[in-house]
Order: sequence, then C-alpha cells, then structure tokens
Amino acid sequence: MPKRKNRLIMLILTAVLAVSFLVSLILGRYGIDLKSCLGIFASLVFDLEPFWTKAQANMLLLVRLPRVLTAMLAGMALSLAGTSYQTIFRNPLAAPDILGASTGAAFGAALAILN
Repeated sequence: MPKRKNRLIMLILTAVLAVSFLVSLILGRYGIDLKSCLGIFASLVFDLEPFWTKAQANMLLLVRLPRVLTAMLAGMALSLAGTSYQTIFRNPLAAPDILGASTGAAFGAALAILN
C-alpha cells in the first residue's frame, strides 16, 4: 500500500510541475494563449502553419522558456543540495551552516559587492 501511495504522490507532484511550467510560460506582461504556446512548441517538431505572431514565438522561445528552465534547474539543484546534506549527516534538520557553506557564500557575495 505505501508504494502505491508514493506513486500517487509522485504523479500529483509531476502534474503540478507540468501545470506550473505551462502557466509560467503563458502568463506575463504580454500574455500568450495556451493554444499558441502549444502550437509554437509543436511547430518545432512538426511542420505547422503558424497561427501566432513572430513576436509571440520569440518571446516564448527566447525570453520565457530560458527563464523558466533556469528557475526549475535552480530549484532542482537546491533540493538536491539539501537532500545531500541531510543524507551525508544523517540528520533531517541538517543545514549548510554545519560546514560553513553559508559563511563562505556570504563572504563571496560581500567580495563581489565590493568589486
């Protein structure tokens, strides 16, 4: 039973990730409707007659997509770092402060600000 529950949770979290990915691509100062968004992505694979403007395609592929993918990768990297800290120290409350990583990051930020 727990294995089935874990699969359901993973399915729900994957669906939430996919929906938030699409919503973040659609919403913005200049909105792009879902049909145009999916059409732009489908046109990369299939030969489709464009029903969207060139500005919409450029905004989606050159501005929004890199930002959303970068945000997703940063979130994944942070969660992986937190999980690795908790696994290495076998402590579910482990934080980067244990090894001084936060202090080093603060020093690096202060050094970057001064330059």
